[in-house]
Amino acid sequence: NIDYTRYSYYYEDDKFGEIYSLDKSHSIEGHGINVKLGAIIRPFKYSPFKVGFALHTPTWFEYDEYSSASITDMDGKVIDTRDYELYNGDVIIRSKLSTPLRLNASMSYTFGTYLALNAEYEYADFASGSFNASSSVAKAQNEEIGYNLKEQHTARVGAELNLDGFAIRAGYNFVTSPFNSDAYKNMLNAAVTSTSTEFQNRLDKEIITAGCGYRGKNFYFDLAYMFQRQGSDFSPFYDTEYVNPSARVENTRQSIVGTVGFKF
Repeated sequence: NIDYTRYSYYYEDDKFGEIYSLDKSHSIEGHGINVKLGAIIRPFKYSPFKVGFALHTPTWFEYDEYSSASITDMDGKVIDTRDYELYNGDVIIRSKLSTPLRLNASMSYTFGTYLALNAEYEYADFASGSFNASSSVAKAQNEEIGYNLKEQHTARVGAELNLDGFAIRAGYNFVTSPFNSDAYKNMLNAAVTSTSTEFQNRLDKEIITAGCGYRGKNFYFDLAYMFQRQGSDFSPFYDTEYVNPSARVENTRQSIVGTVGFKF
């Protein structure tokens, strides 16, 4: 399901204190469906070695976008798209979108009951996403997807050491950026209701995890720590005549999750 709402406010003022401002409201409501198919295979009869394969179909979305804007000019005059006598309320755009196909391969090996190792790789081509419409706006947006997005590669490795019911775990996850280095938001080819000029190109992401757990006859617990780091290039707008005014942003996130359970 999609349920997204955004409000933005933009203004400019001059040395005389006169202000030009723009209020924007944008929401999306919709739903989608996909199918995930996979298999785990043990190729050697007496070996704990396993391989896995999975295919995630594109997610086919249908959604409605609701947009409105209010402009206040230097003279204080307000032009509001929600003036029903002039503009008939919100601007509504109905769209269909398909996300990229995903392919996944994995392998694992266990040493007795005390050590488990696994590795996983996932591939997705974000440039293959598309809006399913024959309109000129959808065609322009599909061109922008092809220009700005690219293939994404994800690699994960993990291990668990189990000693008499007490387990220690560790993992690492690396995800490449889905954006081309010169990706930008082309306002001319965006939906006509879009008035948000800023954009953010996410860079490579890495996640490090560590944890422990215990499994007893009537009691169990798990504790996990995650550290996530990802940079991005943030731009308030794009100007084709000047150097893109972007700023490098470093985002980090840390979390601790615990689970406690009792069996009766």
